[in-house]
Amino acid sequence: MNIFKIHKDIRRVGLNFGVPAVFIECGIGVNYSLEDLLQKLSGMGLRKGSLFVIRDGMDQKGISTLATALKQANMRVEVEATTRDVTPKWLPEVTYWVVKWLPGGGFNHMALRPRQDILLFEGLDATDFLEGTREVLCEKGIISDEPLSVDLLYAYNVRLYGKDSKEC
Repeated sequence: MNIFKIHKDIRRVGLNFGVPAVFIECGIGVNYSLEDLLQKLSGMGLRKGSLFVIRDGMDQKGISTLATALKQANMRVEVEATTRDVTPKWLPEVTYWVVKWLPGGGFNHMALRPRQDILLFEGLDATDFLEGTREVLCEKGIISDEPLSVDLLYAYNVRLYGKDSKEC
C-alpha cells in the first residue's frame, strides 16, 4: 500500500468527533507491505480499541486486508470514501464509514448503517443532498460555516460541522 502519511490527531467530523485517532493517509509516499505497515502502527503505542482512520485509500490494493487485520486486533476502523467510489464488498468489515456525498457515483449509500456510518455534504446548497438522502437510514452531516436553520437540521436529523472539521 502507498502511504503518504501516518499521524495522530483528534477526529473533527463524523460519529467519532473529538476522539483521538491514528490517521493513515494513502497516496504517493512509502510503499508498505501489510506486515511492515502493521508493525509500524503497533510501534505507535496502540491499545485495544484504538481508532484508525483510513483516508484516500479506496483505490489502494490491500485496503480491505488492512481493515480486516486492524479489526481482528480489536481496533476500530473508520474509512473515508465518496459516493463516486464503488461500494466495496468488504463494507461490513469496517467499524465506521464516513462517505462524502457527491452527485452521481457508484457507492450504495443505502447500505450505510444507522448509528454507525455517516454521509457528509460540503457546499453551499444542501437542498439536493437533503432531498436525495431523505430515505437513507445512516447518520447525515453537513460541513459548512454558513448559518443553517436549527429547524431544517432537526427536520432532516442532520449534524452540522464547521469548515475546520474537514481537516481531521
